[in-house]
Amino acid sequence: MIKNKEKLNNYINKSIEQFDLISDKRKRVLKLLSNEIKNSILEKSIINLTFICTHNSRRSHLSQLWAQTAACFYKIDNIHCFSGGTEITAFDLRAVSAAKRAGFDVIKSENTKNPRYLIHHLSKKASEHYSKIFNEEPNPQKNFIAIMTCGEADKKCPVTFGYSKKFIIKYNDPKSFDGTEKEANSYDNVNRMISREQLFVFYNINKQNLHL
Repeated sequence: MIKNKEKLNNYINKSIEQFDLISDKRKRVLKLLSNEIKNSILEKSIINLTFICTHNSRRSHLSQLWAQTAACFYKIDNIHCFSGGTEITAFDLRAVSAAKRAGFDVIKSENTKNPRYLIHHLSKKASEHYSKIFNEEPNPQKNFIAIMTCGEADKKCPVTFGYSKKFIIKYNDPKSFDGTEKEANSYDNVNRMISREQLFVFYNINKQNLHL
């Protein structure tokens, strides 16, 4: 459990207040994802969401983290979020720092080229983050909903890779600002956008008054 929920809750509430900043085009896709999750909830007890980008280093991790946080915030149970890539690199330290600035408690549990991080959010159980191939353990190999967070990963992941449904929700890569004075702001902006949109997804599930 996160040590200080106030900072994270303040961040969440600000993102919710910014739902009107989401474009109509993106809202349509996000609502389709909401409906897919809702329908899956009604059909089975556990929902697996896997967020995919090429290197599993930035956007996919933040998307996984915010989707799990949003599910907890809206008290939607049996949602399991994962992330992966088509290549293994590392969870980028700049993205880790952006998560910390948003209010998450982050613990580096393994100091290697591909370190492992335990991130505490609103769930009692921390989520473990490190770079991995999207369909290798501990990620599900089949019957998961795939959410592509960058165009490169979408091109490299054909429909034969085990997922039941695929959604394309792209985010700009903050990597392009690495080493510049705009670096932190770029990561914070992407993190805010992801949080806003994942909260919107689960808000739309919650408002349908499902008995979850």
